Amino acid sequence: MMTIHNEDKWNDMYGRGRMYIALQLKRQAGEPTVHIPSESTVRKVMEQVGLIHKPNRKPNGITKADREARKSYDLLKRDFSADKPLKRL
Repeated sequence: MMTIHNEDKWNDMYGRGRMYIALQLKRQAGEPTVHIPSESTVRKVMEQVGLIHKPNRKPNGITKADREARKSYDLLKRDFSADKPLKRL
């Protein structure tokens, strides 16, 4: 895993899924690698080696508008009854 991590500067972004695929490709290419049965094993090993890190989460509430600003003027004053058909349309 460390050789895959050190091959390119962008490989530090590899998560457990991508690292698992990279290990499978290395094994198919004939390079000597250790057999890893599943992605969860890759995750455990990456945590032990220190390659896995929690992403910086961005708050989801930064685009919410003010509730008072969203209110619009009620032209019908919530009265949906009409004397004749299609009068208030």
